[in-house]
Amino acid sequence: MVAILALVGVTTGALAGHSIDQRIVTAAHRLVLHHALVLDLARHVTHLGTPVLVDIVAAVATIGLCLWGRIREAGFVAGVRVSAVIVESVLKSAVHRTRPVLVHPVAHAQGFSFPSGHALGAASVYLPVALALLAHQQASIRRAGLLVAVAICLLVATSRVLLGVHYPSDVIAGLALGGALASGGWALVVISRGSRGYRRRSAPRRRTPRRRERFRQVRPYSP
Repeated sequence: MVAILALVGVTTGALAGHSIDQRIVTAAHRLVLHHALVLDLARHVTHLGTPVLVDIVAAVATIGLCLWGRIREAGFVAGVRVSAVIVESVLKSAVHRTRPVLVHPVAHAQGFSFPSGHALGAASVYLPVALALLAHQQASIRRAGLLVAVAICLLVATSRVLLGVHYPSDVIAGLALGGALASGGWALVVISRGSRGYRRRSAPRRRTPRRRERFRQVRPYSP
């Protein structure tokens, strides 16, 4: 829903010109120009969402899950990442949104702006990997792992706005799309687990023939 609203705002021009989208980008640009530490942190954090890195993470996680014998989860991680790449390519080509134009840019990026590939890439990899790797762990460990994954995604998205290469609506749409793909894919994994368990429980049990007890005839004792 969030991604759809952002898409509608971009295509209708509601998020252009002097909109809140542009004001946030301008404010973030002023912040990094006056605080070098924030700029340095943004430049380092943004690498966590680069396509090469997230593809490597997804590939390593997929191979590791296959070797671990968890084929369903491996397909989940790979499927979400591939779907995200396709969705990003289709939307960028369809929307054709230009990137923010700033007087003193601190970073440069190629291609169209909507949606953010870094934000979508982070959400479509770190969230599925956390779900797949921690599925059989304790609830507290699962929550901690998911919180770390969500924090990484938010940091990557924030860094793209701070660097002035994306509007807030770009990164919000990327996070929403990545989260939707991860949630939908994980729902399919859970459903497939349940149906498999149901088939196992409902399968007819084979009856094993009971062994007939053999009674020996005891002859009466005759002195």
